[in-house]
Amino acid sequence: LNTTFDFSDQLDDGSTISWEQSKFEHYPLISVLTFLTKMQSDIRTSEANVIDYLQANIGKSDLKFTGVRTVVMPKSTYVTQGGEYEADVFLAAFDDTQEPTVIINGEELAAEDIIGGVAKVRFPANKVGETKWNGEIRLTQNGEEKIFAVEGMFNVAPPSVVISPTKMNVLYRGVDNPLEVSVPGVDPSKLIVTGTGVKKSGKGYIADVTRNRGGELKISVAVKDGEVTKNMGNKVFRVKNLPDAAGSVFGKTDGIMSANLIKKAKVEAKFVNFDFELPLTVESFQIIISPFAPMECKGPSLSSNAKAALDKAKPGTTVIIRNIKARTAKGMKPKVAAITIDLN
Repeated sequence: LNTTFDFSDQLDDGSTISWEQSKFEHYPLISVLTFLTKMQSDIRTSEANVIDYLQANIGKSDLKFTGVRTVVMPKSTYVTQGGEYEADVFLAAFDDTQEPTVIINGEELAAEDIIGGVAKVRFPANKVGETKWNGEIRLTQNGEEKIFAVEGMFNVAPPSVVISPTKMNVLYRGVDNPLEVSVPGVDPSKLIVTGTGVKKSGKGYIADVTRNRGGELKISVAVKDGEVTKNMGNKVFRVKNLPDAAGSVFGKTDGIMSANLIKKAKVEAKFVNFDFELPLTVESFQIIISPFAPMECKGPSLSSNAKAALDKAKPGTTVIIRNIKARTAKGMKPKVAAITIDLN
């Protein structure tokens, strides 16, 4: 068009003249009419060429597809009771005459993983928690490659099974009771665990019910989902005191021992067949050596009076160590069984 309708000034014998002068000045009328007729023809030809060009480019940038299919994209296929199932339902177009190129995390998918325009993406679930991925889909149409970005994420939860001994749902005062809390399909970092004395510890939780004066503790679990917190339920545990401990000297709770050996002994207290390693510190005890009156001793060792009484005791005399007062690091004072020793 710029060449056909060039109305710029013209050069004539070294001088510049206007387009009108170059086409009409000093020309006979018949020549001017012929020139104007040619211009009319050029205009009609240009109009036709412009229309053909526009028609050829209608929809040129549109993507061409050969069919559509229904797609259901649920927010999650795992829904807890009382929750809500949510999904996007729509029609997706595809071109079965060519397969797109799909690149995920920098690697192109194999041709066998793309069927009917649908790519199968697989990731090994080796790491617990949230995993994000991204990539792009490339499709060539009308000789031009189109690139579409794609991204996604998924959560990996460890395999879990719930087996609850219904008669053993017990938490003990005076110890840090370990707890494992999980919700299938939920990232552990999104859990909210509440209960008096319950707090996060490493990858799990602990429950310290030392200050709990009641007989039960309710532990509740919720999930933080964006700005929404969903209650997942609760469980009630029984709260019990520590079991009775056993007193001992040289690892014995009864038996036969010499007076000199008893004088060197330190009274100990420990839990037997208890699931927690919980040391006890002996604060005091009472010792009975017949025929003397009961004597009080401070700490784990015998007093000088008790040692003097042992020096005077006859073989066969029964020595009883009772009223043993011991405490845990948290200040709990369990009942401690007495020690009975016969002198040889």
